[in-house]
Amino acid sequence: MRLNKIVATLWPSINHKWILKQIDKFIDVYRINLSHANLSQTRNIIKDIRDINDKKVFMLDTKWPEIRTTNEEVIISKWDIVKIYSTKKEWFISLEYDFFKNIPENIEISFNDKAVVWNVISNNWNFLEVEIIQWWKIWYNKTVNFIWYEIELDFLTEKDKNDIKFWIEENIALLAVSFVKNAKDIINLKKYLSETYENFDMKIISKIETASALEDIENIIKVSDGIMIARWDLWSNIDMIKLPKIQKDIIRHCNFVWKPVILATQVMSSMVNKPIPTRAEIDEIAYNIQNGVDALMLSDESAIWKYPIETLSMLNDVIQNYQNDVNNIKIEWKDIAQYIDKKNEITDYILYSAKKTAYKLWVKFIITPTNTWYTPWKISSLKPWIPIIAVTSSDKVFKYCNLMFWVKAHKIWEKQFNYNELKRIIWEMLQLEYKGQIKWEDRILIVHSSIANNIPNMINGIEVIKFKDLK
Repeated sequence: MRLNKIVATLWPSINHKWILKQIDKFIDVYRINLSHANLSQTRNIIKDIRDINDKKVFMLDTKWPEIRTTNEEVIISKWDIVKIYSTKKEWFISLEYDFFKNIPENIEISFNDKAVVWNVISNNWNFLEVEIIQWWKIWYNKTVNFIWYEIELDFLTEKDKNDIKFWIEENIALLAVSFVKNAKDIINLKKYLSETYENFDMKIISKIETASALEDIENIIKVSDGIMIARWDLWSNIDMIKLPKIQKDIIRHCNFVWKPVILATQVMSSMVNKPIPTRAEIDEIAYNIQNGVDALMLSDESAIWKYPIETLSMLNDVIQNYQNDVNNIKIEWKDIAQYIDKKNEITDYILYSAKKTAYKLWVKFIITPTNTWYTPWKISSLKPWIPIIAVTSSDKVFKYCNLMFWVKAHKIWEKQFNYNELKRIIWEMLQLEYKGQIKWEDRILIVHSSIANNIPNMINGIEVIKFKDLK
């Protein structure tokens, strides 16, 4: 059983159902980047995947505020002095940016993961004069990053609003938000969503990829439903040597405040062009699993489709070989007490006690009934080193659990049940899905709730019971 989750990026134009059938077993969440897709293509691939597996979870990554090149391919040389235009101009580099005239001198601009770096010598309003520090070729629709300079763009564009409307219509579980600058961006987005869409309950994943986001990282984590460390743009905006420590600190803080965290970009980038990874890639995956990351995300490795089956199979195998090393992560009550919401203090302490009890008593599974995703989310963040099964009748909770470390969701149809009925449900589920993995004498820990009118209420207790006694 693989317990760290895999997020895989797909090109919406791909229509090879036979490949989708081959890779589906490895993927927990499908990511579609709407910067490179139209909604018609996206709707088609979502339908194709749901035809194969209607329980699959999708994450849409919309465009958000960014600057991209508008020129065709241009080849440049190191130390060249070149012009970059604000409007498309044949044989010249051009950018799509409304506040072009405000770009200051003596800042660095990077392109394509710092493959090209420019230093701005002067700004003549219609064009920038720049010196090439690092060189390569530059082509159409690639992201441009201003290093330690805040771009002047509205956070929520009209395209984003249209994409969000599509996201709601298609009942997509997760929305990845690019270029978050501070917590206010997420607060304003959630306000827009709650005011525009009735009963909105999808989850917002903040992508950390700007220097300004690092300055407000604790507050961004607090107001988000999850975090993605988007290393491609992040390291283009900071001193790249500091990236390993930054990502480790973000993972650790997410663990402390009970938030799922995804590590993205260049996880196995060598497999874009060859069927085996490098030793360094395997080592880094193991290192980040040991640090407590919930999920790993593939970008070009799964989107370009040269070796998608080999890449996903390899990532699956690497995770399964190293996932038990998370047992080395020690999260104590003193680490998380400062982040506890006082309204949920009793619940949170019981969940922490459930983790400690399960570990000490060699429990086989932690099982929690939930219709709010709160309990599996919190237990998962404590890294109990024991598989967690979330029993839910909520489709949205079921989908969100697919992003959580060591959580497997089990969908039930009963919306109201008492405790004896819950034990029957657990018995039937374990018999059906885990036959051969569980023995009569194995212990199960149930995080259960008080019952009011047959509806689970606030979590208020735990029970350790042998599998044979569930019947």
